[in-house]
Amino acid sequence: MKMMRGLLLAAAVCCPLAAWAGCDWPRINEEFHQILDRDQTGRKTLEQLEAEAMKMGLQADPARVAAIWEKQNRDDAANRRWLDELVARCGWPQTPNVEKPVLDVAWFVLQHADQEPIEYRLKYLPYLRQSVARGDLAAKRLAMYEDRVQLQQGKPQRYGSQAMQVDGGVSLLLPVEDPEHLDERRKAIGLQPICEYLQHFVPMMGPVRYPPCIKPQPPQGS
Repeated sequence: MKMMRGLLLAAAVCCPLAAWAGCDWPRINEEFHQILDRDQTGRKTLEQLEAEAMKMGLQADPARVAAIWEKQNRDDAANRRWLDELVARCGWPQTPNVEKPVLDVAWFVLQHADQEPIEYRLKYLPYLRQSVARGDLAAKRLAMYEDRVQLQQGKPQRYGSQAMQVDGGVSLLLPVEDPEHLDERRKAIGLQPICEYLQHFVPMMGPVRYPPCIKPQPPQGS
């Protein structure tokens, strides 16, 4: 992903915003580079680890997976603290104070807030909707966030963005609202058809098991 231009700052992202000179948006803009790196490093490692294990017909080493997730969860918590303090001190980031990719990074931080109670995600939902309305954030990002909010509340996901491993393959995390019109809703906000989307998970989770995506096998000749 091509992100914002410029060099990464040497300052650690854990540094409190109170130490900054006011709301230095150019500096904040650059700090999001490091936030993205901390959000994605462990996840990319896990994705590669699971894909390699899948190729060999094995499961990824549980101890290694647990260690990677432990560190990733700590990084995610640090990213949330950073974003929380930014919003409390300077308000929600928006153009032209920051470049548009910054809003994608903020979305990643909130999308991965699975360790927080639902109130945390609900608090930021209006900000993300505001970003979409301003054209700072793609509608499909909001849709994926809303799916997680729905599922965390025990409600059906609307856009089918959340997948899970089942029976040695990949399917949707159920329930799904009105599955017969799922692709129509996805198309309206710029998401690819669900069967194409699930193919992304095949290298890590195995073949697609979502029933609408399984083609019936032709009868074998006698």
